Amino acid sequence: MLLSLVSAKHAPGTTTVAALLMWAWPQVAARQTLLVEADPAGGDVLLDMYEGAVREPEGRGLLAAAVDARYGMRPEQILRYAMRLDGDGHRLLLPGLADPAQVAALRDTWPELGAAFAGLDRCDPPVDVIVDCGRLGSFAPPVPLLAGPDVLAIVLRPTLRDVAAAAPRIAALRESLPAPPTGPDLAAVLVGEGPYPVGRIADFLGVAVVGGLPRDRHLADRGLRILAERSYPRSALGRASASLARGFHDLLLDRSRALVAAQAAWAAEARPLPVPMAGVPELQPVQRPAPGLPSSAPSPPSLPPPPSLPPPPSRPPSVVASPGAISGPPPVPFVPDVSAAHSLGVRG
Repeated sequence: MLLSLVSAKHAPGTTTVAALLMWAWPQVAARQTLLVEADPAGGDVLLDMYEGAVREPEGRGLLAAAVDARYGMRPEQILRYAMRLDGDGHRLLLPGLADPAQVAALRDTWPELGAAFAGLDRCDPPVDVIVDCGRLGSFAPPVPLLAGPDVLAIVLRPTLRDVAAAAPRIAALRESLPAPPTGPDLAAVLVGEGPYPVGRIADFLGVAVVGGLPRDRHLADRGLRILAERSYPRSALGRASASLARGFHDLLLDRSRALVAAQAAWAAEARPLPVPMAGVPELQPVQRPAPGLPSSAPSPPSLPPPPSLPPPPSRPPSVVASPGAISGPPPVPFVPDVSAAHSLGVRG
């Protein structure tokens, strides 16, 4: 399952929402969760979570994966460039770019990376992918991760300027992307409080609002370091993050079930034969008699006998065959199979 997060404008905190979702994602047995920092402006989850104490190892991260993806990449290979964020290995991170100037190296490899992320759901163990795509309209955006996910969620605040900025962008996405189930399902996530109710925002934007996250002063002061605190799961932000993660997880499961049901219905649907073109006679079915009954159809006409061959030429009078001689071509002399003898270990 592939979930992409993007913002319309005004930096509502897309990276923070993606990190909170990854941390609170339902841990189903034998499944992992991968957070991908695909923001062209760069990634900062490691800095925010560990305050610079943990650095990206050499050969890991999105840039290293993009370099190797130029020669093709299978879905399971993308996990070589990820980092484990917990002891059980359920939470993984693919760090983003350290310098926004490096985004030029990703232009030609976004399709391969997007296909690898989408294929992680079929690996063993399967992996759920959450992608931080940054802001719509940025330089060199990850287009395959915007067009190919199962759900594309727009992160915004419930304020007038954020809703007004998101409306035309959602309309443009709806026009440019294929309709579900071929294209992604569009959704929205609200961050903070505002004067407008959730239902009114959903009606105005024309998308489902999966949930929202409250403002948290501890998150503003300490950043993502609060994820390691024992009191975080019981906090208002922790409970809201878990509820939002369950909402997206259920939405993705419903979409998967709908796709399976649609494919089964399509396979079972009786497809009629094509209508013959003008001037082409329609084929008639062959009438075959039932076993044991005489056929009522007339028997086919008998074919004329083949023409008789001319008699063979007479033997020249100068050649007289001796009594008991075998006529025909001379016998082929016997040649021993040397290769077979050597293969059986026989030496001459």
